[in-house]
Amino acid sequence: MIDIKWLINTMRILLIFDVLFISAVLIRKIVNYVLVKSKRQFEHDNLHLIEKCLQTSDISALVDGKHGRISKLVIKEILADKFPSASLVNRFVMNAIADHFGIYERDIKQLKSLKWWVQANAAYDLGVFRVKESLPMLIEKLEMSRNREVRIKAGEAILKISSSRHLLDVMDNIQTLNKRNHNHLIDLIANIEEDIFPVMEIVLLKSNLLSIRISIEVLGKKQDERVLPYAFECLESGDIEVMISALKSLDSLGEISDPEYILPSIMKLKDHKLWVIRSFVAKVLKHYRFPKCYVVLKDMIGDSSWRVRYNAGISLATMGSQGVFSLSEILFTPDRFARDMAWQLLQKEKLINHLSQFDAEDTVLKQRTLRQMDLYLESQNE
Repeated sequence: MIDIKWLINTMRILLIFDVLFISAVLIRKIVNYVLVKSKRQFEHDNLHLIEKCLQTSDISALVDGKHGRISKLVIKEILADKFPSASLVNRFVMNAIADHFGIYERDIKQLKSLKWWVQANAAYDLGVFRVKESLPMLIEKLEMSRNREVRIKAGEAILKISSSRHLLDVMDNIQTLNKRNHNHLIDLIANIEEDIFPVMEIVLLKSNLLSIRISIEVLGKKQDERVLPYAFECLESGDIEVMISALKSLDSLGEISDPEYILPSIMKLKDHKLWVIRSFVAKVLKHYRFPKCYVVLKDMIGDSSWRVRYNAGISLATMGSQGVFSLSEILFTPDRFARDMAWQLLQKEKLINHLSQFDAEDTVLKQRTLRQMDLYLESQNE
């Protein structure tokens, strides 16, 4: 027999737990709603006050009021968002605001935290605000920290604060970073406004292949033609990753003053056994509008690799009227894959870009291209 009294007591307990649980969920939702609403109000009010401070170079309008923890966090977020693109005058004002609220001091203290994620966040914030006083500690974290994420954020912060002054320190520690972070580091170094070639040249003369790859790509992104002799050596090195970095650098450089210097080395790689090398060659050749480049790209559009065919076709499509006309000539080659790629790109060029590669004086070549496309379409419909 079921004990009715025990059953009633059990149901009462379960009901109490249900009520408590529902109440806790409702209270949490109400608290979150209030916090979000309060944060939005703080954002609106503080953004208005900060903009007023930047306009007048006077921070009294902001610092005279009372600010709780949430308000201070909102102020930090607003400053972090505005600081990277701010003028020197506005940065001075924002530094004064941050000093008043102890933002930098708190971040510097957090670099000593026992929690790695707190250290990483602090390093990131110090980099955003370019806090020079934190450099010694950031360099120590870069060199001594056992946590990879902390080293990454410390290195990024050092570059933002000191530009090229501590660039070698950062470069010496890049072995700890993964490929995703290498690309981020390349963009970060390339954004340094001063001339970093003397520092990069020191790195290029070392035997550390990873550092050499990053330096080559950085100088390419900075459009610095002084990288060409080193790119030439890298293309001849035989190391696949180094060769790819050299090709990436040349692609970033675009048109150069003396293409005949480097072009033979690029051409030698058009038949490389690895498709990834051939695909980068196809990308780079779009910057060299010589007759032999058009011929090579027309051959490469028949490559066994789809990526190589695609890059070769895209390159021809961006190489002016002669490039687009070369695509139309491919429509009648025996290679079905080459024909399909050429037709896809020509349709896109005609429908989306309206054959914009043709200048006014290229009327005859434009008509010949259109005629080739019409003939190909007729042959497909038969």
